[in-house]
Amino acid sequence: MGTAPSVSPLCISVWCRTDQSAWLAETLRTLAQSLSTQIALGLVGCPEPGRAAQLGEELARDGGAFILPPSAPCTDDLRAALATAPPGLFILADIGNVLAADAQRPTADAELLKEAAASGVRIVCLSPLPASLTELATLASVTVAGPGAPAVVSADASPGLDGASLLRSGSLAVFHPPVRCARHFADLRDVLEQFGPVRAASVTCLSGPADGGLGARLFEALDLVGVLQGEPATIDAMWSGRGVRDIKGARGLAERDGPPPEALRNLTGEISANLRFADGRAAAVLVGDQAGSRWWQIIAVGPGGRLVVDEHRLEWIDPAGRTVDRASAGRAAGHSRNGHRTAPAMWLAELLRHLHAGVLPPALQGVNWPSVLATAQAALLSCRTSAPESPATMLSLAAR
Repeated sequence: MGTAPSVSPLCISVWCRTDQSAWLAETLRTLAQSLSTQIALGLVGCPEPGRAAQLGEELARDGGAFILPPSAPCTDDLRAALATAPPGLFILADIGNVLAADAQRPTADAELLKEAAASGVRIVCLSPLPASLTELATLASVTVAGPGAPAVVSADASPGLDGASLLRSGSLAVFHPPVRCARHFADLRDVLEQFGPVRAASVTCLSGPADGGLGARLFEALDLVGVLQGEPATIDAMWSGRGVRDIKGARGLAERDGPPPEALRNLTGEISANLRFADGRAAAVLVGDQAGSRWWQIIAVGPGGRLVVDEHRLEWIDPAGRTVDRASAGRAAGHSRNGHRTAPAMWLAELLRHLHAGVLPPALQGVNWPSVLATAQAALLSCRTSAPESPATMLSLAAR
């Protein structure tokens, strides 16, 4: 367990489901040890009715001497949690229906997030928030342009008066796509210029349901495709093992026969997709959140030969079969004694450590939110129409 340090505790609030508590407790314990401090749970919330107080007890117990019990009443009301959380970091492990369209008060949640940020609450999400281009525009209209002003939804990754620049700055909420925090992601960015244009790629991002859900894995994989090849002309996708969590985030799958929703929230199952680019390049994507521990892999083919990148290695083989570059990390470091994956906990703890110091890691500043959301929504539309769909069309519709 270790002995509790004497430095003033760091306040962190947590909103999560009960199936997410074990690895989040591991995350907080890892963070506390790295900072030689304790974590004081400011507020604990849970979407499962009547489980919030028990969840707070479990987080404190699993954290041992490093995590102090909640200092505020536990709640199952997410909006109340965001409105009353004390200043400090706020882990939003399940985004529920925050920012989802409400005909009566369409900007209420965006205003709530703005007020939380103004009061010193720094939100870290395990799923994309906003979860659609419409939500991105709503966020921009309230937090950037001001109520009633036109919002800009643009695929341009340069800073500007839009919600994407706000998200890239991390001033409102930070989405934690784990692969961007992985060691070999930085290695990949370093070798791509020498490797040459990627002609074809395969990207796989898998996890269990506690790691952010299918929407997070789809966003993460399409972000990686964007890094490798840019925005596709079309995407042809299929949703299998389909399920949607109910609004309270209950555990298990609520099977459905209808089409997937339009936003990246509450999705479970698997999505596979083929992406085509205007110049003849191609990519394939497989994502899922019912596949056990976190696992990701990139295979890229181009003038330089073959690149294979995952959590444990980066390997570059030239067309003649010679090894150009190889880097690896020990596999044993990826597991804890109880069998949980420690890599996601380590990545999230590292992000929280940076945010506590007032620094947003550069890797997270490069996410092209409009382009990735447009491609993701085109994928979900393709799942409904059984035909290829265009990200550019999604952007055009959102800009109207």
